[in-house]
Amino acid sequence: MKKLPAMEQNQRLKTAILTVVEQQLRDRNPPETGHTLARLQDQGFPREKSLELIGYVVGMEVLEVVQDGRKFDRETFIKRLEALPTLPWELEDG
Repeated sequence: MKKLPAMEQNQRLKTAILTVVEQQLRDRNPPETGHTLARLQDQGFPREKSLELIGYVVGMEVLEVVQDGRKFDRETFIKRLEALPTLPWELEDG
């Protein structure tokens, strides 16, 4: 299989994560994703930046599931959404 340049890999990953965010919004599952989008926009963040911030939470959860071999942790995911715009890695307990 041909290896993609790092920039293209990063763009594909970003696109995949934003697709997950859009699907969560469309399906309203979890509903906290939509609540977070509305809250961030109410705080003055443009939609695109709000989606990107939510994407960081999605990406971190995916990374931890893959790296740690654990199941999706809804409670942590929601806690991280509620903490935005503070990014997951900026939180004291992750």
